[in-house]
Amino acid sequence: MLTRLTHAGVAFATTVVIYQIYVLLAVPLLEPNRPANATELSEIDPTGGKPRVPFHKHREMLATYFPPDHWTLQEPPKSFDNGQAMILVDDYHPSEDGQVRVQKCVLLFFPHERVLGEDPPRDAVILEAPHGAVLQLDEGFHAGFKGVGRMQWARLEGDIVVRSDMQEPGSQDDLILKTRDLKMNQDLIHTDAEVEMRLGPHWGRGRVLEIRLVAIERGFSSAAGPAIGGIDTLEIVHDVSAELAIGETALLRDKTQEAPPVQVSSNGRFKFDFSTNVASFVDQVRLEQKYSNGARNRLNCEELNLYMATQDETVALGVANYSSTTLAGRARTLTKLLPGTVEAHGTDLKPVELTAETHSASARCGLLRLELGPQRVTFSSQDEIELKYEGSEIHAPLVQYQMPPKDSGHRIGTLLAAGNGWFKTAPSSPHRVELRWTDGINLRHIQGKPVLTVRGRPRLSAVGGRLWADELEMVLRERVADGTEDDLLPADIAPERMTASGHVDIDSSQLSGKINKMKIDVQYLPIDLKLGSASEGGTSNPLLVGGANGSERAYRIDGDTLDVGVIVRDAQPQISSLDVRGDLEFREESNHSTAAQPMVVRGKELQIRNAETPEAKISLRGEPATINAAGMSIEAVELQVNRGTSAANIDAPGQLQIPIQRDLQGQLLAQPESLQVTWRGGMNLENDRVTFHGNVIARTSTGQLNTERLVVVLSSPIQFDGTSQASQTQLTQLECWEGVSAQFVQRDAAGITSIHKMKLESIRANQVTGEIAGIGPGLIESVHLTTGQMPGAPATPFADVTPSANFAAVATGSTPQRLRYLRVEFLRGVEGNLNKRIVSVVGDVRTVYGPVDSWEQTLPTQLQGSPAPDTVYIECQRLQVAQSPAARLQRDPRVGSVELMAEGDVIIEGLAGGQGTFTARAHRAKYDQQKTKFFLEGNGVRPAMLIRQKFIGAPYDEQSFKSLEYNQTTDEWKATGVGRGQFSGFPSK
Repeated sequence: MLTRLTHAGVAFATTVVIYQIYVLLAVPLLEPNRPANATELSEIDPTGGKPRVPFHKHREMLATYFPPDHWTLQEPPKSFDNGQAMILVDDYHPSEDGQVRVQKCVLLFFPHERVLGEDPPRDAVILEAPHGAVLQLDEGFHAGFKGVGRMQWARLEGDIVVRSDMQEPGSQDDLILKTRDLKMNQDLIHTDAEVEMRLGPHWGRGRVLEIRLVAIERGFSSAAGPAIGGIDTLEIVHDVSAELAIGETALLRDKTQEAPPVQVSSNGRFKFDFSTNVASFVDQVRLEQKYSNGARNRLNCEELNLYMATQDETVALGVANYSSTTLAGRARTLTKLLPGTVEAHGTDLKPVELTAETHSASARCGLLRLELGPQRVTFSSQDEIELKYEGSEIHAPLVQYQMPPKDSGHRIGTLLAAGNGWFKTAPSSPHRVELRWTDGINLRHIQGKPVLTVRGRPRLSAVGGRLWADELEMVLRERVADGTEDDLLPADIAPERMTASGHVDIDSSQLSGKINKMKIDVQYLPIDLKLGSASEGGTSNPLLVGGANGSERAYRIDGDTLDVGVIVRDAQPQISSLDVRGDLEFREESNHSTAAQPMVVRGKELQIRNAETPEAKISLRGEPATINAAGMSIEAVELQVNRGTSAANIDAPGQLQIPIQRDLQGQLLAQPESLQVTWRGGMNLENDRVTFHGNVIARTSTGQLNTERLVVVLSSPIQFDGTSQASQTQLTQLECWEGVSAQFVQRDAAGITSIHKMKLESIRANQVTGEIAGIGPGLIESVHLTTGQMPGAPATPFADVTPSANFAAVATGSTPQRLRYLRVEFLRGVEGNLNKRIVSVVGDVRTVYGPVDSWEQTLPTQLQGSPAPDTVYIECQRLQVAQSPAARLQRDPRVGSVELMAEGDVIIEGLAGGQGTFTARAHRAKYDQQKTKFFLEGNGVRPAMLIRQKFIGAPYDEQSFKSLEYNQTTDEWKATGVGRGQFSGFPSK
C-alpha cells in the first residue's frame, strides 16, 4: 500500500511540474536569453508577426497525439521548439499596456530525447489550454520576442488538461490531469478550482492549487524574462483525496490475491517540496482498503511524507546543460525520480495506527518509516511501539526490519529492536513463547548466516518454563532455494546454535538450573538416517538421560558452562551430547512420584556422548565427583558410566554408600542405614554387581570390613537411564577376596556390649538367603558381656557362645555381668546360614572361651599350664554353633540358647568345678543350652574319653564310654558302653 502510494506521488509531482512550466510558456518566456533555433523564428514575420510559409512541418508528429479535427492540424500553428519541449499557439495579440493574449495553446514535453526519423515518443506529456492565456509584461511585447519584458503575472483561462500515454502500452499507466483558471506571478502559481488527476488505475483530487516559485539573480542586468529560478513547493490545500490501485506492489500481500484500491484522504494539505523532493499529506491522513469479504486495511496518521530521489541524486541534462534548479532542469530531474522513503507521523495523543484485517496484523507507533530502496521499515515511538501479527506481538521504542537483498539467497533480512521491549506469540499457539529484554534485539548476517542477539537480561518464557540470561545469541540456518534441504530442515529458518551468557537461570517443568553460559548446537540429519529410540534404549528426552517419556522426568543443572548437542531428524530433536563444567550439580527426578529417588550428580566436569543411543557414555570428573541414584552414592575423582548397560567404571580411589537393612553380620537393623565402601584401586559396576579392589574398607555403624577385593551384589540393577525405581536398591550379598578382616561393635544405652573380629582369606554372605561361606585359614574373635555364674550352679562350659544372644537384655537384668572372650582359629573355612542361626568353622579348629578383665585382653587357643576358672579350650575338625530349635519359640528376648557341636578329634579342656581339671576326647561333642544338656560320643571305633585330675600332680582319672549325656538341671549322668577305667563319683548306672 505504501509502496504504490510512493509511485503515485512521484507521477503526480512530475505531472504538476511539467504542467505549470509549460502552461506558462516556460522555455521561451522565462529563459529568453537562450539562443533560439532558426526554425523557431523563421515562421515569424518581423514586420507583421504572421507566418510567411503556411507549411505544416509538424503535422505528422502532431497527428500521433491529436485527433484529425484538432485545431493544431487544421492550420499550421506557431511553434517554439527547444528539443525537450514544444509550444504550439494559434495566435497571440500584444497590447500597448504590456499584455499578451494567446487564443489557444498546446504544450508537448518529451521526457526522453526525440530522434529524427523515428516514431514520435509515446511518453510525451501534453498540456492543452483551449481557452488561451493572458500574460502581463513590465515593458510590453515586441515582435519576434527580440524584446520581451519581465513577466508580472499570467493567467490561463478556462479548462486545462494534461495527458500522456506514458511508456507502457495500454491504459494501465496513462496520465490525465484536469483543472481550470490558473493564475501566476513571479512568486506563486494558484488556482481555486478543483484539481483532478488520473494515472492508469489511480486517481487523486483536491481543491485550491498553490505552486510557490524561487526567484534567481540574473547574471547581468540586461537579462530579460522573469526572475524565476525554479519551484519551491506545490500544495493542494483542501479536500485532498486519492485512490491507488495496489496490484503486486502491496506491502502486505493478500492471501486470497485480491488487491482492492487504496483510498487516501486528509483534512489538511497535500504538499510537494521540490528542494527536498518530499511529498506530504497532513492532518488526519487516512489510507483504507476495502475487500469483498468486508475486511479492511487502514492506516491513520497525522502526517504522511513521501521522499523521492534519483539513482545518483544528479541528472545529466545533455548539451543544453540546464541546471536542476531551473524549471526545465527540475522537470527533467523529476522524470528520473524513483521511489525513496515513506514516513507516517503521529503524535502522543494520535499515534500512527496501521490495521491489516486481511493478515490479522496491526501497528501502533509514533513514526512509521518505509525505505523502498533498501526495503527497510522502521517503527518508533518515544514510549513504545506495538506490532501485532496473527496474535503475536512485539513492543519496543524502536523496531526496524530490512528485507534481504534480491538474489542474495537469504530468506530473512536484518532486524533491530532498541530499548526495553518484549515479544510474545499468539495465545492460541501450541508453542507459546514470550521474550523480554531491557537493551534490544539485533538480527544480522555474520559470515553468511543470520545471527540474532538479545541484550539486556533477556527472559525467554515458553509453555514449559523460563530462561534468563544477560545475553542471548542464536545462529540461524536458512533453507537453500534449490529445495534440496526441504526434508532436512523443519522450516525455512531453523536454529543452528543458541548461546546464553551471564547468570543463566533456567526454570521449567523438565529443566531448571543456574549456569554462567549455555550453548546449544543443533545438527540436522537426513530423514533416512536412523537414530536411537526409546524402545531400543535410546531417549527422546529433552536433556541427558530420560526414560520413555521425557515429560515424566525433571532435570536441574547448576554449573559454570553447559554445552548441549542436539540432532534433529524428521523434525524430532534429540540430545546427542552434553558437557557441564565448573562446580556442577545435575539432578534428575520424576515429575509425578515423590517417593522415587532422584539421581544427583556433582563434580567439576560432566561429559555425555551418544546420548540418543543405548550406548550413551557418561564421564564425570571432580574433586571428588559424586553420583547418587536409587539411594546409592558413588564418589571418585573420575567416573565412567554406560547408561544403556547401567555399567560404571572407576580407575581411581573412591567411595560408595548404599542403604542396608541388615548389618554385615546379617542382623536386622533397628532402622535402615548406609554401608560405606572406600577403596584405593578402582570400582566396576555391571548391572547389579559392584566390584571394588585395592585396600577396600566397608563400614557400618556397628563395624567395618577390610579386604583387597570386595564384590557387592544389589537387589536390582543401578539405573542410569532415568527410569523410576519402585524401591531403594538394597545390599543382598557381600563377597570378600584376597584376604578379609572385620570388626563389629554392638552397643546399648549403657555402652559397648560386644566386640567381634574375624579374619579369612575370602568370604561370601547372602543377606537374603542367609547363606555364608568362607575360605581359611581364619579366626573369629569375640569379647562380650554375659551373665555371670550364680553361686552353687553347675558348670556351663559352652554357655553364651552365640552371636544371637541378646546382650542388651541381659545387661539390663538383675544378674551381674562380666566380659567373656571367644577365639576360634581354623584352617579350611566357614559355612552356614545366618537366617537359620547355624555357623560352622572347619579344619583344625582351635577354640578358647573364658572370662577376661578388659575389652583388650585376649586368651591363647592352646592351654598353657592349668586352665583358668570358667575357661574352656576346644580342638576339633568342625565346630558348629546353632540356635536351639526350642529357643526359637521363647518370647523372652534374653533367651539366646544355642546348640554347639564339635566334630572330629574333639578335645575339650577346662576346670571341673572344685574337682580339678578335665579333658574330654570324643568324635563328637554337643551342648544344648536350652535343654542344659552336655553330650559326648565316640565314632564306633574309638570311644569317647573323659579324663580328670583333681590337682596338679595328682593321678589322672579317666573313663571311656560309647556316649555320655549329662543334664545340668537335674545333675543326672547317663552313659552307654562304659569301658575300662575308674571315674571317681561317676554314677553306677
